[in-house]
Amino acid sequence: MLTKGDDFPIHQTPEPIAFSGTDRNFYDRYFFNGYQPDGTEFFAVAFGVYPHLNIADAHFSVIRDGVEPSNGIAADLTFEGRSFPIEEPRFIYRNGPRAFMDYTRLTVNVRVSGWIEVDGLRRELAPGSVGTRDRSWGVRPVGAPDAQPVVPNQIPSFFWQWTPLNFEDRSVFFHVNADPDGEPWNTRAVIVPDGAGPGGGRHTGEAAMEDVVMIPGTRHIASATLSIPLAQGSAKVAFQPFLTFLMRGIGYGHPQWRHGGYKGELAVEREDIDLSGVNYLSPENLHIQALSHVTLTLPGEAPVRGMGVFEQLILGPYRPYGFG
Repeated sequence: MLTKGDDFPIHQTPEPIAFSGTDRNFYDRYFFNGYQPDGTEFFAVAFGVYPHLNIADAHFSVIRDGVEPSNGIAADLTFEGRSFPIEEPRFIYRNGPRAFMDYTRLTVNVRVSGWIEVDGLRRELAPGSVGTRDRSWGVRPVGAPDAQPVVPNQIPSFFWQWTPLNFEDRSVFFHVNADPDGEPWNTRAVIVPDGAGPGGGRHTGEAAMEDVVMIPGTRHIASATLSIPLAQGSAKVAFQPFLTFLMRGIGYGHPQWRHGGYKGELAVEREDIDLSGVNYLSPENLHIQALSHVTLTLPGEAPVRGMGVFEQLILGPYRPYGFG
């Protein structure tokens, strides 16, 4: 099947651009978030293309005055990268013999300017607003769930933490996927100065989240410290989460608006979520980004303050945190 894209010299396989291998779950996705310097407003944007489902979808969600409207808004935003993006290690994970995910992701922190309007009220982003952009593409579950169960039957489990952090002159990135016993199967920490080029910054696969305190009755973290080993000693990042963004607002885990779901030729919907009444143990509310005040302490340097996101998703057992 030919498309207009085939007129451009961008092919990486012998097939037309419309075909991305043979896995129906192939996706190609953009993600952005941003937040005011004082943390009073947080927003996220997502756009996904699913070539073998012949579907594209987009989400925009903003927290304003304690409510998270996810559609029916207007915005004009500009994102400026603070350095060259980092490439995270390739994510490959199997449930038994079945490939659950196989994708690549790049991430860069950004400075953000522009405005967001909700119900006729337009607010300019304050100078110093920052956020994160990521791009990912490959295979992960999208669209209708697979009706064929994994054999032998397994208890579903998934542990994920991701922390893109903005400081005045640098960015800190950490992520970890781990098994139910806490053994990482994909992890990386990077400290990147502003203006760094490809491969710039300090990279390590040995960082770890320590001194974790959970919010009682939830699967979300109240405080923690990230330890990043360096040649001159460990860097420490202390987290103080203060605002919770539900990732269902941009389609992640949403019961009706999951990524790649078929809704007809064109479907648009708005949902207002009162964050004061959310049950954080409901499956659709487990995946969050917690906007956090962060303090970075490097060996021999004075502590510096910043702000960033602590993304969290714990499904099923995770024994290091007491989830059996």
